[in-house]
Amino acid sequence: MSILATRTPVEMLRGLASGLCRDASIEVVESDSGTWAYNPDNHVILVGKDDLQNKGVLPCAAILAHETAHYHISRYNMYRMPFKSLTIIRELMNGLEDPRVNEWIQHRYPGTKAWFQALVAAESFLRKPFEGPEYLGFIMRNCAEALMDWNTSTLPAITSPRLASALKATASARREFSLIQPPFECSAGEPSVGLTASFVAEVVPILAGPAPQALPALEQEVHLAQARAVRMAMREIVPTFSQLLEADIGRLARGFHEDPRLLQLAHDAVSGKGGAMPVRMVVRVILRLIQDPDSNFVIPSHYRDLALKLLEVCAACTSNTPLCNSQECKSPPVRSTRLSDSRKRPARPRPPGRKPRQNSQPASYEQTRARLEPQICRLVKTIEDVLVPRRRLRDERGYENGYRLDIREVPHFEADPRRYNRLWCRRNIPSRRELAVSLLVDLSGSMEREGKIHAAFAGTVLLVEMLHRLGVPFAVNGFQNRMIPFFELGDGFSKALASELEWLPAEASGNRPGGNNEPGSNDDGPCVLAAASALSEFPATQRLLITVSDGEPAGEGDSEKKLRDAVMTVSKTPTMGIVGLGLGKGTDHVAKYYPRHMANVPEDQLADRIGGLLVEALMAL
Repeated sequence: MSILATRTPVEMLRGLASGLCRDASIEVVESDSGTWAYNPDNHVILVGKDDLQNKGVLPCAAILAHETAHYHISRYNMYRMPFKSLTIIRELMNGLEDPRVNEWIQHRYPGTKAWFQALVAAESFLRKPFEGPEYLGFIMRNCAEALMDWNTSTLPAITSPRLASALKATASARREFSLIQPPFECSAGEPSVGLTASFVAEVVPILAGPAPQALPALEQEVHLAQARAVRMAMREIVPTFSQLLEADIGRLARGFHEDPRLLQLAHDAVSGKGGAMPVRMVVRVILRLIQDPDSNFVIPSHYRDLALKLLEVCAACTSNTPLCNSQECKSPPVRSTRLSDSRKRPARPRPPGRKPRQNSQPASYEQTRARLEPQICRLVKTIEDVLVPRRRLRDERGYENGYRLDIREVPHFEADPRRYNRLWCRRNIPSRRELAVSLLVDLSGSMEREGKIHAAFAGTVLLVEMLHRLGVPFAVNGFQNRMIPFFELGDGFSKALASELEWLPAEASGNRPGGNNEPGSNDDGPCVLAAASALSEFPATQRLLITVSDGEPAGEGDSEKKLRDAVMTVSKTPTMGIVGLGLGKGTDHVAKYYPRHMANVPEDQLADRIGGLLVEALMAL
């Protein structure tokens, strides 16, 4: 019996992953949930257990090859792409990118072509008509056409004339996108060099974050190919795609207008109410009832916003093909944070003589999270790209085995044979940033005006969910006349702790049972220093202090000077950054005190505007 015959399917995929990723120490693990996902935190590729059993090794090897090709050449998430929805434009770019990475991996490793042929034979989605919003049908059909080598004769007929016309109009551009390729190699360890004129002219203007000072030559070529493909898509594909999206929005909005029951279904679905119909089903029901948008119907802005939110959530939870179900393509799944004692801390005793106000009610963490889910997904993807390095594999010396001999070590070995275990080089992926974050939330009375505290609570939920899903240790503290701890660094996130955060708004009104309840005073400066001190003691290589405030200190003495001095002190602390966030109206005072800031951020723009600021702050660390 051959050695291969004795290996399990998972063991075979592990061997393939090692070769495709150039000894990147990527582990392959079976997933009982059926999920395919790449977890860059610990270099694990989850493979669907059912797929391994039902489809066999070769189709799964094709998906594995697809994942590793994304790692090698996909960079579109690093770029700014002006569009009405970041979630949806990234969904489109991922759908266009899938054929491009498949083309690259099959040229780089010709043996993978047989794997993709096996995938085509095993995939049922290629033989089923797509049902759902037409903009998603456009994306899925592009993936299907590419897997069939752009031969549409064996694919299901398209029943929508609008979708068929859009696909036909963009056929040549979509094929061209897949052929814009970087070099078909993935050499590692090359030294960084200054930026080329082409990189400066074509890539730097569309980077979402600051431009690097230097990059390896091959990495610059990867970026140039990606940037050229993205620019071509924005010019020749996105306008047609946008018309499909507008038609979907129009049909949904018309459904809301014509039947209040459909409007209620949509509201329940996006708010995550218990027992609500799933978003995908709601979208399909409405689109079945409303075949065509009414050109004479003027869409009210609140209908448009709800329709777009429905479609964003639908995109975030749709996985019609395994090639669109990776962490490279989707928001990463929730991952456990550092495990520690997560018990709920007892409430602090109320100062003598103070009575709680009546009708104190906590905010709803879960409802806020459900409302912000599309934004949370976008923010997770944005920050993930910064936390996980996209650089190529690098050479490390001093191993007893590896892929090549270290010539510089040979003379030392000849002089001292005991150095035999240092003769080889390995290729390793650069490690993820070891980041810790502290959120400091202003709970003074001034935050109650104009709904600022409710915007601050929404922003806190957004940031907490993002950090939790990325596995970043974080703390949450409020502040008034002193710092008020809600969530300590290293605590494992739990429902009990989420429930504790629900009392943030009540604290700002002096209405939190057992709370500090001193909203008349907020001594920003000392609280900023206290939060920074606690953060500096946590083991991490990079630390970020995020202050959510309206920027109006009201403590004892010269509180404005104390805040400026505190921000300056923290800014000069090595490996620590500080940003000021003003969420909601009337928070422009943060600009007076925080050099890196964002003010007057409305709830519907939290992810996009906060994401840009956090990327800038992290890149500066």
